[in-house]
This record gives sequence, C-alpha cells and structure tokens, in this order.
Amino acid sequence: MGKIRRDNSSLNWLGEEWIEKSSDDDERKERFNDILVEVICENVDFGEGVLSFLEVMSGVRRDEISEKPDVFARGLESLFGKSAKIIEECIIRNLYSTLNIKYEENTKKSFPELIRNALKDYLAKTQKTI
Repeated sequence: MGKIRRDNSSLNWLGEEWIEKSSDDDERKERFNDILVEVICENVDFGEGVLSFLEVMSGVRRDEISEKPDVFARGLESLFGKSAKIIEECIIRNLYSTLNIKYEENTKKSFPELIRNALKDYLAKTQKTI
C-alpha cells in the first residue's frame, strides 16, 4: 500500500511522480507553455488559427496546453485525423530541440507523456540552485 500524503500543497503531480514546488514554478511552467505554443505555431500551417479553433472546439486554451496535453492531442486528432500523429511528432521533435533536451526516437510514449516529460525535464533544468 502506498503512502498517503495529507498535505500536498507544496507538491505538484507531474506525470509519474510528485515534485517539490518552488516559488518560481508557476513562472517556469508559463514559460514552458509559451515555448510549446511557439513551437506549435512554427510547425503547424495556420498555427494561430488551429489554436483558436481547438480552443473553441476542445475547450483547451493556449495557456493550458502543457497542463492538458491529452485534450490538446484529442483536438488535433479530431481536426487532422491520422495526420495528427505526424504533426505531434514534428511538435515534439522541435520542442525537445528548442529546450535542448534529448529526444529518444522510436519511443512508445504518447504525445501527452512526451509533453509531460519535457515539462519535467525543463523544470529540473531551469530550477535555481541555492
């Protein structure tokens, strides 16, 4: 049986584990999301239009994409069908490259998992050390 945490106010659930919050986590998550949106716009024709359409159709705002990658991925799939996988691959490759994070090709991980992993790596990489 796993440990039960009574107070998670200083922790964030990130994919597969709890990570300690720091005062600048929100700012770094916002910056990560901004980078993700930039990458999406650079890799999708009419990226701004696609983001606006997905916001209306799927309810995921551009500032929530990194928090709701599952919803974003479903929106892409409903809009682009099977081509969504190719778009997701381009987004992931360029996101990892932009963040200077190693990307393992032929991974079995889903788009949402790869977004969460990139966020986790970005937060670890940009964490201030005292």
